[in-house]
Amino acid sequence: MRDALIEAVYRSEVEKLVAAERKFIETLPPVEALKTWMLLFVDHIAAKQIIAPALNGVAGGQSKLIAGSF
Repeated sequence: MRDALIEAVYRSEVEKLVAAERKFIETLPPVEALKTWMLLFVDHIAAKQIIAPALNGVAGGQSKLIAGSF
């Protein structure tokens, strides 16, 4: 149960990045879209740093989750 919750949180964060990229490209000028997305990506990295210890405990480890993110 714990692994599933951690995996769901991680996947949700990745999905937010993907959805934001699409939205920003459609609604913002290119440079502003990139800048806005990069700021969101920095937040994603910060969140990942917080949950990294929990990700390491997931069966298969971080590599399993990261591989599924491509």
